Amino acid sequence: IQILTGLMHIGFSAVCAIFIGYYIPISFIGGYPFWGGFSFIISGSLSVAAEKHHKSCLVKGSLGMNITSAIFSAIGIILLLTELHECSVPNPYNICFSNTSHIHGGAKGITAMLFLLTVLEFCIAVSTSHFASEALCYTPSDVSLKQDLSLSMHSGLCDTSLPSHPPTNQQ
Repeated sequence: IQILTGLMHIGFSAVCAIFIGYYIPISFIGGYPFWGGFSFIISGSLSVAAEKHHKSCLVKGSLGMNITSAIFSAIGIILLLTELHECSVPNPYNICFSNTSHIHGGAKGITAMLFLLTVLEFCIAVSTSHFASEALCYTPSDVSLKQDLSLSMHSGLCDTSLPSHPPTNQQ
């Protein structure tokens, strides 16, 4: 999902770049739509590689890149919200000013799509970072200790024991 989100982000940014003569998006000033999309693609690729090969260096790389993508997404959310707010009413002193309303409306629509993709990427990056950090902190000795404690304290109403290994997603 992260790779597809990054590709869509770059694609919508390229379409929005067509409007630059009529509409100057605030997010384009720093180039966020492009470096944000590339960071999403890189973090998604590292996450896929870490899931396939189960090596700690890949999981650490995925964790670091997902944290970076979450930070970039947070910056993007702020930029895109500012752009949507500031460009809501065109005026001659605003850099978002456009003489033609259909170009302004199209560019705002693309900005809204970029905002939704950025929020999606933020949620995915944060949750993937959480699961990657859990995977790095996982030790089988902790699980067996918790299982021994839960078996000795088991009341018969509920089983609070943990599995001996993390569940795998097999297709």
